[in-house]
Amino acid sequence: MSWLFIHSNRDMLLNATIENNQQITKNIDTALNPLISLSMYPVLDPQVYQIMEKDYSTFKYPLYEREKDFDIINGKIQNNFFLYSSIIESVLIYQSKNNMIVAAAT
Repeated sequence: MSWLFIHSNRDMLLNATIENNQQITKNIDTALNPLISLSMYPVLDPQVYQIMEKDYSTFKYPLYEREKDFDIINGKIQNNFFLYSSIIESVLIYQSKNNMIVAAAT
């Protein structure tokens, strides 16, 4: 009788542990999805991608153009990520072409 009780409890504990680990894995995946989306965002959004490719030295007023683009990208980040995720607190997007930050949202 005690062997059956121990065996039953062991199986119940093993099943509960497996279910718990599966739930943890699912929650981690769910929490990381906004980060994955954010990391792909500059490539997937045509307007942001276009801004990332800009050469500001060709503009008559490069600082004005940079400020406009900075506001555009920050608005998109605020509306598409900060409203729906508590895991993302700030974002910085760096453009290597001009060695500059094109977005910094908090």
